[in-house]
Order: sequence, then C-alpha cells, then structure tokens
Amino acid sequence: MCLVLRVTARSLTRFLLTCGSSDAVLSTRRGRKSLKDLNEMRMIAVALGVVCATTIVASSLAEPRAVPRSGDPSISGKEYLLSESDFRTLLAVARQRLAQYPYHPAVYNVLVVSKTRVKVLFRDEDGSEKGRWLLLERAKNNWKIIDEQAVAERVTF
Repeated sequence: MCLVLRVTARSLTRFLLTCGSSDAVLSTRRGRKSLKDLNEMRMIAVALGVVCATTIVASSLAEPRAVPRSGDPSISGKEYLLSESDFRTLLAVARQRLAQYPYHPAVYNVLVVSKTRVKVLFRDEDGSEKGRWLLLERAKNNWKIIDEQAVAERVTF
C-alpha cells in the first residue's frame, strides 16, 4: 500500500511541476481532473503516506518478539503474539512451579494460544514428551498458572 502511495505522490508531483498553467487538466481513467482536484488528491496521498510511515515506525518500536536461546524450549502456535519479556517471565513462573516436582521436569515447548494465554509443555518422569502441561494466563502484567496436568495421560492399546 505504501509503495502505491509513493508512486502516486511522485507522479502527481512530477505532473504539477511540468504544468505551467492553473487551468491544467490531467486525463485519468475516470475522466479529466483539474489542478484543484489534483491538489486534493496530493494532500490525501501525503496524509496516507504519513499514516503509513507512522505505522511502520510504531511497529518497529514495539517490543521484540520472543526468540528462544540455547537451552530454551521451542515456541509454537501464535508465536508472533509473544514478546521476549513475556517469554522470559512466563518461563520463570513455570520453572518455579516445576521446581516443586520431585523430579524437576524440563520445559520443552511453549504453545502460544493467545496474547494472554500460553500452554507450557514439560517432560514426564521418564523424560518423554507425553503431553504434560501448565496453562498460564496473563492478568495485570503478571503471569499466573490457572491449570495444570500433573499426571500424564497414558494411552494404552
């Protein structure tokens, strides 16, 4: 969208610079446009360009996305919703809870469900990934455990 606006603004500026008369008219696909119409179009294009640039700057100033480091669990689901600071905070909360288990399980995956809800998957007693989890929710900038699966679901055939 921004590229189209830049091309439009550039072509309008080029046209206006080459016109010497205030009665200049531009033929377009939708008919003829006077200089007054072109000035209005240019102002709209410039305003939209400013909005586009502001959006780009605002998104670049947003908190960085979570990136797992060596020793961190993988991130899945809607990982683009999870910031680095939220990732570190919820990992600390989950690891604090898991430290209370007698075998100190390791977290192997963080499944991002929404911006305020994640499921932290951790290993079973034998070290396998059998689907044990903690469900964390963010309320008032604090992550809290709202549910957990303390006993692994065993599937027998």
